[in-house]
Amino acid sequence: LRATAVPVSYIDLYHNAYHSDEGLALALAENFREYKDYFDAFDLAKQALDNARAASDSLKAADYLRAMLRLCADSIIRLSQDRGILILLDTAERWVYPTAEEGLSMPPAWTWFKSWVKQLKRGMVILAGRSPCNSLAVELGIEPIHLDFFTQDEIQKYIRAVLDRYSAKMSSADFQITADEL
Repeated sequence: LRATAVPVSYIDLYHNAYHSDEGLALALAENFREYKDYFDAFDLAKQALDNARAASDSLKAADYLRAMLRLCADSIIRLSQDRGILILLDTAERWVYPTAEEGLSMPPAWTWFKSWVKQLKRGMVILAGRSPCNSLAVELGIEPIHLDFFTQDEIQKYIRAVLDRYSAKMSSADFQITADEL
């Protein structure tokens, strides 16, 4: 069984728009737009959310937002089960907010992402970033791999090696990524 759900690009968490659960959900859906049929219900919920906001109906908007987030997670989980999935998040250290009182704080996007990402049947998430993102990896039960800066060629080789290792580990998942997709 081939795993073919590869994103259009990585999501750069440097941009604060991806720190909200809604912003991250929209970015994920857009990154997997090639698999539109998985996101039909998500798209309907997004349209209903926009309509509720336009009508200044905050109660309905809150309901539609919750539905949209659930449907996005469900779509990605289903896509993972059917095809296998790769999610690429760069500059992940931007999701770690230092606070004076508690030490660290995470944005709403992290709470939402963490609530469903472990349910991916055949999936891989690459969190790229500087050392503050280690705490994110630890929360997901992933051991961080510390690396120096890569050249473009080294990045391609690294991603290929990670995918090959994952494919070997998960005998039913065979990620096929062309050089152009790296």
